[in-house]
Amino acid sequence: MEYILELDEDRQLRLPQKALEELELKSGSKFVARVNAGKLIIENLPFSALEQGEALNQTIESLQKE
Repeated sequence: MEYILELDEDRQLRLPQKALEELELKSGSKFVARVNAGKLIIENLPFSALEQGEALNQTIESLQKE
């Protein structure tokens, strides 16, 4: 799916509702953005670094209990 987005006066992009639903995005969702060959590429990060660390700690703790 492809969308045309507009940068507003606050330099923010607004995503269409359909895209939000399809990607299951909500307020606070994290993204990585990079420029490659003149193109802006934005990718959803399913976990923040903090969430990844917490999940790893939970896994380690559960393995240590076994």
